[in-house]
Amino acid sequence: MTCPECGNVVAVTDQFCSKCYARLEPPSLWQKLSSLFQSATRPGPHVVNFKKTVTFKTMGKAGKRQIFHSLDEVPPDLRAEFEKLQSEAMKIGDIASPPTGISPTGRAITPGIIGEKTVSMYKLKDTAGNECVYHSLDELPPEIQQVVKRLEGFPGPITWQGKAVSVRANYIPRFLWTTASIDVFLDGRCVFRTGGQLKSIGSHSAKFNDGGFEHRMELKWGRARDFCFPYELYIDGVWAGKSQVRVENQHLILIPALLIIALMALVVLALNSIFKFVS
Repeated sequence: MTCPECGNVVAVTDQFCSKCYARLEPPSLWQKLSSLFQSATRPGPHVVNFKKTVTFKTMGKAGKRQIFHSLDEVPPDLRAEFEKLQSEAMKIGDIASPPTGISPTGRAITPGIIGEKTVSMYKLKDTAGNECVYHSLDELPPEIQQVVKRLEGFPGPITWQGKAVSVRANYIPRFLWTTASIDVFLDGRCVFRTGGQLKSIGSHSAKFNDGGFEHRMELKWGRARDFCFPYELYIDGVWAGKSQVRVENQHLILIPALLIIALMALVVLALNSIFKFVS
């Protein structure tokens, strides 16, 4: 216990401060609650803890992908090359060891913030055997960036045979505006429509003509969240890309609700008329 006037340490049984002679009174209930709240909300020391993880992704000439989460998973014949890559990555993303400390009460401080830093490295080898190392996705040549984004599932613009593929979604009158049709456009020309199926998760395929040739397109969609459908697109059986599409005319979802309210109002009016007629 301390003196409220000078801060001198005093005993709980003392009635006067031995330093400034101020009268000491036991704290009231309100003062105890206020002191407890202030000590609970007072900012304390924090320790930032960082953790390093390394993931190796490889792709062979045949397009086969492999993922290794540690050097122990790497085959022995490739381990030396992967160790070299790991050492280079650690130099780039070198982070100091987390600080440690002791709180004023003598207890060890537990980590309050956990941070994560991702370091990416891309090592490419051309047909001549020359190796190039890139330290970010932005450093890669544009054509290779597109391939990497497709392999790692980055949402982005989809192209097919040099033509821009765009996807749009809109609520339609089918099933009283409770379903949306996901439409696919090829250079601005609509070539595919799902038609608004009464399925939260599903797929739809259809044929379309382009340049005098017939092709088949398949679109798989997932459950919508916040008026946004995740989808994957396949053309002629080949995966073309995946992304998300947002419903454009979201306000039309109010039409089913208004119809239900109007129907309930009609039922109430009809019942009221019947009761009046009976009475």
